Amino acid sequence: AAKNPKLTFRFFQDLLGKGAENPQVVAFKKRFPDYDIVKDDIRGTTLFKLSEEVTYSPEELLAMMLNYSRSLAEEFAEQSIKDTVITVPAFFNQAERRAVLQAAKLAGLKVLQLINDNTAVALNYGVFRRKDINATAQNIMFYDMGSKSTTCTIVTYQTIKTKDSGIQPQLQIRGVGFDRTLGGLEVDLRLREHLAKLFNEQKKSTKDVRENPRAMAKLLKEANRVKTILSANNDHMAQVQYAVVFIFGKSPQDCLYSYREELGKNINADEAAAMGAVYQAAALSKAFKVKPFVVRDAAIYPIQVEFTREVEEEEGVKSIKHNKRILFQRLAPYPQRKVITFNRYTDDFEFDINYGDLGFLDQEDLRIFASRNLTTVKLSGVGESFQKNSDYESKGIKAHFNMDESGILSLDR
Repeated sequence: AAKNPKLTFRFFQDLLGKGAENPQVVAFKKRFPDYDIVKDDIRGTTLFKLSEEVTYSPEELLAMMLNYSRSLAEEFAEQSIKDTVITVPAFFNQAERRAVLQAAKLAGLKVLQLINDNTAVALNYGVFRRKDINATAQNIMFYDMGSKSTTCTIVTYQTIKTKDSGIQPQLQIRGVGFDRTLGGLEVDLRLREHLAKLFNEQKKSTKDVRENPRAMAKLLKEANRVKTILSANNDHMAQVQYAVVFIFGKSPQDCLYSYREELGKNINADEAAAMGAVYQAAALSKAFKVKPFVVRDAAIYPIQVEFTREVEEEEGVKSIKHNKRILFQRLAPYPQRKVITFNRYTDDFEFDINYGDLGFLDQEDLRIFASRNLTTVKLSGVGESFQKNSDYESKGIKAHFNMDESGILSLDR
């Protein structure tokens, strides 16, 4: 990575499903200046440009990773593998989730489900504590600070009565808080910036070290090493070949570690999400039989339907009225189906499917949503249908929505 950073693709998941001008794309370019990232003129998203003839989209790179992961699994299982369950961050929106599905399709994989990584962790936790779950609700908080983001999740465990399997344990996501940028990488980047500043102050070169991608890649590698050592030590020295030696004390993550001492640490952060996804894959597969464990996830972002119609007020004055109907409230459980009835339309019309009130997000997260609009649906043939069935009483036009197990919204019919 340090020798040829341009050909080592890291942390590009932040670019999935985002336009070239998205704030996260801008931040990525600033963090990793060695990449030549250009706009895809067709889709408006991003491309990694290696030469005039060779470019890769984030979805293509993710597909390569998925394909490599599959090859490792096939080698271990000694058989071909096509079905998969993929973990994604809980804060992934509709565009990001669809980008992951596109990558899986490019890799030739059939996605049984996208499962949020915090939900997968909670499932893994519950599976091994099945005997402790009863009709009395138990609330557990999971705090996960990873390499790129931090998520805090409140989960309720209790047994419920199901139609097909009788009394079974259930986990339900009650609350999710997150920071997309708070993680080990942010510590690395800040240490790198500090190293770069100190290097420039030594005046060993007339140029700013930040203008040298290879040097910055070396500094990032050293920053990661220093961070790891400082997590267990009060001070350490940093050195880069052909550079300068610096002395550091007390890591920012050391404070986090001290706080964490009072909390439960009986979850393997590296394996818990993967093992939860494995259990869910086995539950969805026809090749395995596992004990049922009901999973009720929560939609972080509210979604609503908005439309306008002409209304007649007093004295025959006509005006346009804007309407909105909530499809899914914030933290609404899913999978779930919803039906909305349009009673007053007798001709072709259209409606928008938008994100609802996102006021709970800070300004930085709000800017990631380039648009609140998910899609616009145009219904045609309505007037013709009413004319053909004029002898029957109208019960309105029904739109059937489904938020599936992957947290992806679709209009069924």
